[in-house]
Order: sequence, then structure tokens, then C-alpha cells
Amino acid sequence: MHKTLLFSILLIAVTGCLEEKMQADASPAIDSSVVDGTVTDADIDAPHDLNELTISGHVTLQFASQATGVKVITVCGENSAETTTNDLGDYEITTDVDGCDPLIISLTKESYLPFHRRIQLPPPTSPVTLDVSMAEMTELVCGTEHCVAEGSEFNKFPPGPMSRGWVASAGGRAGLPYFGGEMVTVDGDLLWTLAFGYFDLRDETGAKMTEFPPFEECFRLTNDSLDWLVDLDPATVEKVEMKGLVFDAESSRWVKTTKDTHLSQRVYNGMSDAYIFELVPAAALPDVRSGQYPEQLWVCTQVGGSGWIAIGNTVSERSCIVINTKYNCQPTGNSVVQATGRDHGYRVENWTDRQGNTCVNVAQSEPVGSDFDDDQLAGETFFLDISVRNGFGNRSIESFEASRTPGHCGEPDNCEKINIYFGNDNCDE
Repeated sequence: MHKTLLFSILLIAVTGCLEEKMQADASPAIDSSVVDGTVTDADIDAPHDLNELTISGHVTLQFASQATGVKVITVCGENSAETTTNDLGDYEITTDVDGCDPLIISLTKESYLPFHRRIQLPPPTSPVTLDVSMAEMTELVCGTEHCVAEGSEFNKFPPGPMSRGWVASAGGRAGLPYFGGEMVTVDGDLLWTLAFGYFDLRDETGAKMTEFPPFEECFRLTNDSLDWLVDLDPATVEKVEMKGLVFDAESSRWVKTTKDTHLSQRVYNGMSDAYIFELVPAAALPDVRSGQYPEQLWVCTQVGGSGWIAIGNTVSERSCIVINTKYNCQPTGNSVVQATGRDHGYRVENWTDRQGNTCVNVAQSEPVGSDFDDDQLAGETFFLDISVRNGFGNRSIESFEASRTPGHCGEPDNCEKINIYFGNDNCDE
């Protein structure tokens, strides 16, 4: 219990520090910047027969003038490739993708949040441009008696087997660009996140600790995520329960855990002269969601190893959107498309192919009488913000209404269709 309390208090400083850094860094966590995204008629008619995929881009490190030495690794089945960024922060990597799917790309550098993305094959185009901004984490400095967050004299916890490390947490819409990998579980469900964190904890040899005795960790909720809360087990009236998940870097997807994950309030205990975490009862959830609850609110789960963890909910009901992009009426390959949930914390993305087409699976709006997100409200409409970026500019659609008709990108005929134009939009369809 002693370690739980002190480490949870530690994240007060860590969370505030990370949120300030995110606000100071205006660059997005992912971008696509092609010089010329148009393709010729011959390219359009060509089959997707690429045996190699080249990915190139530029890396920016938060609060650093250079992004030298960022490790870039791609894995596709048994095929892999590795490189590092040069003195300018640029990289280019080519991977054999013949007969494998998907390709996982990871960018890592000590003390920075790692970056993972999953690219479905066959590749949309080659090369794919992927520019990345990596957020800095807060360092833990450990002595013989305790570990402490850098710059703090008060937030301490016993080191146990840990000798040093870095931690970060975030939540709400502002945290979504820094999320680890695709917001999809290994089962194919969409992940709606309230908060997430990354732990890079090292032993005395400097090796990353992948497993250790678990301790409880809590993450402060942002005001814009309070309405995303649901109670997944209403029978337990003494607490509000949700799902805890860990990230599987090999698949770039998330795995549900059985760890106790719940809503807590942080209150001052006069007897111990310290702040402690107490369960929030299920009856208080309406006040919590409306922003009327008087105490600081946190979500807590168990941490048992280095890596990503997330807290939230998962849904299997999906609809889909097919997006076509054109510049002066010609298809634009390699445009990056992102759809971000307004009503729940998730983001999905994809790149357009040589025909300028791509598809994203999104949360399905609820038909009358259906309650997909377990919030006791049936028939809700879920809204999205959609952005499209390429070398010709940016386009956005705000508050796009997700369809109530089920669908997925494996059967695109059932998906909604959107055309995005750059340059001349007077095109004969």
C-alpha cells in the first residue's frame, strides 16, 4: 500500500509536466508530407504488386534541436529492417513485404515516448511518407531510499528493483496524437480510451524491466473525458469499473487484461497527513459525467511491467467510411486520413492508395434501442472529426455523423463515401 500511494502521487507531477510539454509542442505526432501526391493513369491501372515498401520521413524530438539516432525498425512477418535517423532527423527504410501482412513500424529513443504504427498490405503506394514528432517523458532519479520525479522534492516512492526510468501519462482529446499504436484490440474491437501511460523502468544494469510485482497506478482524468466514463459492471455498487489494456508492440494492437480497473477520487487524509485514493461509488457516476462531482477524479489500474497501458472501454460495433482524394481532379496517393471521435477517445488512420482511396473503420452510431457503449443511453449519434493531409494542403470535416448502418472496410460497398478535393474541385464524377 505504501508504494501504491507514493507512486500514484508521483504521477501528479508527471501528468502535469507532460500536459504542459504537449501544449508547448504544436507539431502533430503524425504527419504526411508528399511533394507530389498525384499519380499517372498508368500508375492507377497498375496492380498492387509491390514486393518492397519504402517508408521515409522526418523525426522531431520535443525540446530538442536535433533528432539524431532515433531507431527505426520495420517488421513484416519474418522480414525486418532497421535504420536510424541522420543528423537532420531524416530516415528512409525499405522492407521486403512479399507475402506478409501487416507491416509494423516502430520509432524509439531513450527518454521519449515510442511511436508504433501498423500499415496494412499490399502497400497503398511506395514510398509512404511518415513524419513523426516524439514527446519527451519525465525522468525518474533513484537513490538508495527512493525514486523521485525529476524537478520534484516531494513525489517519491521506494525503488524496489527499479534503479531509474522514465514515465508519461495523458488523456482526453489532447492526448490522442501521442497514443501508442492503433486504437484497436487484437480482437478487432475499437478502443475508446480515458487515459493512457507509458513506463520505461530499468534495473541496476540498465535493462528494461518487462515484468515486476504489480502496483496500483492512477491517472488523472481531463474534464473533456468525463462524459466518456461508463460503468461496465453496475452490480458492484461500491465502485465504477472499466477495462485495463496493455499494448502488444508486435501486432501494434491492444490486449484486454483482467486487472482491477476503476474510478477513484483523490482526497486528503488528516490522520496520515497525506493524499489517498478512494473508490467513487457507482451512484455518483451521473454527477461525474456532468462535471458536478466535487473531488479530483482519477482512473486506477495495475502496472506490472514496462510498456504502454490504457484505461477505457472497447466496442465491436463498427461502421466505415471510404474516402477518395483528388488534386485538380487527379487521384492523390499517400494522403494520410485521420478520424477522431468527438464522443469517445479514439483515433483511426490510413493512407490513400494509387486511386486516391482509403477506408477507416469507426464507431457505429446506435440504432434506436441499442446501447453499444454501456452508458445506459440508447440511440446515441457518435460524431467524428476527419482530417486529410498531403503535400497540397490540409482538409477537415468537423462533426461528421457516423452511420447507424453496420459495416467494415473488408466490404467497402457498405461504407459511407466522401470525396475530398485539393485544387480544382469541378470534377465530372
